[in-house]
Amino acid sequence: RQSKGLNLLTRLTYGNPMLVFDLETDGLLDDVTQIHCLCIDDTETKQTLVYNDQAFKRHTDEPAKEPVVRGIQLLEDADCIAGHNIIGYDLTIEHFRSLG
Repeated sequence: RQSKGLNLLTRLTYGNPMLVFDLETDGLLDDVTQIHCLCIDDTETKQTLVYNDQAFKRHTDEPAKEPVVRGIQLLEDADCIAGHNIIGYDLTIEHFRSLG
């Protein structure tokens, strides 16, 4: 299911592909030690991609199939990225920058 916001972003970029992302962390800007989750909406493929370093299930040690670092690499390779407060928060997190 595609959100209305993603439809709007697609129209605003005039068809140019964009990755819209958000991070979930364990603290505020100066206290972050871990990225729990990175979600990326791809306006070209209409897919939502989720990356994390934790196990999928509570009762298994199986690692996630897509680690956060792979999502960061995808963002680094993108021509255009967007997100809420990425300049004031997400892109300034040292842990985020050190993984890429």
